[in-house]
Amino acid sequence: MVLQVGDGDREGLSRVLFFLCLIFIGFLLMFLDGLDGRFRRIDIDDALRRIEVIQLLADSRWFDRTLDAIRMPEPYVSPWSRLVDLPYVLLTWMIEPFVERQGAVNVAFLIWPPVLFMVFSLLATAILFRVKRDGSRGVPFWQLVAMVILAAPAILEFEPGRIDHHNVQILLLLFFVYGVLRDDVAGGFLAGVAVAASPMVGLECLPLMAVGAGAIVLAWCIAGLPRRGFTLVFLLACASATLFLGGLLVGARGLFATQCDSFSAPFAFALTALPLVTGLVILILPSELEPRMRILAVGGAALPVLLCGAFLFSECLAGPYGIIDPVSHRYWFSRVRQEGNIGAVFEAGYAVEVVRLALLAAVIVAAGIKLARENRPDLAETAIAWATACAALLLALAMFRYTPIAASVGPIFLPLAASEVIRLWSGRGKGRLALWMAGAAMLGLALGSAAKAASATATGPDAVDYMNEDGCEGADFADLSRLTTGRILAPPGLALAIAGRMQPGVSVAGILFHRASPGLRRTYETLLSEDSEVRREALAPFDYVAVCRRVLPAGGEPAPLFRALAGGDDWPGLSVVGEGKSAFRLLRVDHEAFR
Repeated sequence: MVLQVGDGDREGLSRVLFFLCLIFIGFLLMFLDGLDGRFRRIDIDDALRRIEVIQLLADSRWFDRTLDAIRMPEPYVSPWSRLVDLPYVLLTWMIEPFVERQGAVNVAFLIWPPVLFMVFSLLATAILFRVKRDGSRGVPFWQLVAMVILAAPAILEFEPGRIDHHNVQILLLLFFVYGVLRDDVAGGFLAGVAVAASPMVGLECLPLMAVGAGAIVLAWCIAGLPRRGFTLVFLLACASATLFLGGLLVGARGLFATQCDSFSAPFAFALTALPLVTGLVILILPSELEPRMRILAVGGAALPVLLCGAFLFSECLAGPYGIIDPVSHRYWFSRVRQEGNIGAVFEAGYAVEVVRLALLAAVIVAAGIKLARENRPDLAETAIAWATACAALLLALAMFRYTPIAASVGPIFLPLAASEVIRLWSGRGKGRLALWMAGAAMLGLALGSAAKAASATATGPDAVDYMNEDGCEGADFADLSRLTTGRILAPPGLALAIAGRMQPGVSVAGILFHRASPGLRRTYETLLSEDSEVRREALAPFDYVAVCRRVLPAGGEPAPLFRALAGGDDWPGLSVVGEGKSAFRLLRVDHEAFR
């Protein structure tokens, strides 16, 4: 079966048909994921984004991203972008005349991500038909299904309630790729704005945008005058959009502040100085200069800017996670699977994801072989898009959190890869291709089997895992209503559940985010330490302790206080608030008697 039409505008109708089929299959995938009433992709990031949006609706503090529900005991200032918050706020205002605010917020959270998926499908369709170049022939149905299977991690980022920033990052990456493939003034502007806006949403895609921007400049260095106009528009759009959007989202104060984990002075400096300096070099260099000299000129101009940035913002050279203390790193960050590489995913037993990444790598390699062999007129633009997809795959292999991003651009090259495989199969390379395919299949089966075996032999959760993941679902939190003010120390999973109830005057300490590291450290030291002095000092700024009553595994950390409270036991200096009949336990702290 081939998705194509007969007479008329074949390419236009083929695009429409592909777009509609992608929408249908994507929504079907989301529906199947939520059959049990819960979407698997919804996680703690979405819970915290919910808190941020609701607080913005309540106080309208656009530039102040302090979340009142979290005190460590220092105030928690979110690094996340108002660009993602804004649509949910606007939708809530539109729906609010018909239902109460909480209902309006819930509806906004449900409908906006699928709307973004329609934009994703539109961009993916446009990019695909520009890459394959023979749009009038349509797309075989098996290729569409294969692309959806490979792109599933990206598609599920748009399911209802997935309100975190990752879907917006994916869209900005696709806007960049689409702008590059257009190769005109509008495309250069679109690609430049996408590069500028991406770090304002989150820093995950910054390496990919750097690779893409570098590839655009390199293409000019090689081709010269034919790519001069596009490159200049791209660079000017990037620099101007950085200042304009940055002023709207973080304000002048934010542009001059140094925050290594969110858009601020270091990133504003890089995204304005580098494009402007590079653009100046392109303007003044004679067009007849050799490519090698262009590369040397651009590199010589960019190097001082990079060195200046490293000197001015040297504290950011440690990366965005440099603020995580050793205690929080041990009990939280080192356990986060999405921060691990493909080896960690393999050991965790995620057979499907391991095989998916292997297949995605095969697609990108085969497409790269075809591009290297062809002499197509849009080779430079397609090569830039391919380099961006290749970089996304390498990042996904190095850090599993990049899998949805790699899955958003890599599958678009499947038609190119398929045509190259068919060419090899029908030509003299049939034997080599058969061996290559057999080897790839055996490797995939071996990886999947080993991952399944690793999953079967993996150890169960320990007490720390319960602390980090247990939100005490189904418990009665009515005892919280007895509080008018107070700071609560609770295990991170429960702390986020408490914060999500947004009780005025009540705050929690440790949630599973790097900026909350001071509160996490105090939480772990209080609940896990066997040293009474360490416990007393860590708990000193807090008024209450909360835990969820659970039967904990015997192995793992001693965790004397956590095990006692989770088991329903008493502790000197802690008195139960309320009747204490629920699985949720709230205890008042008497610091004089606590030990």
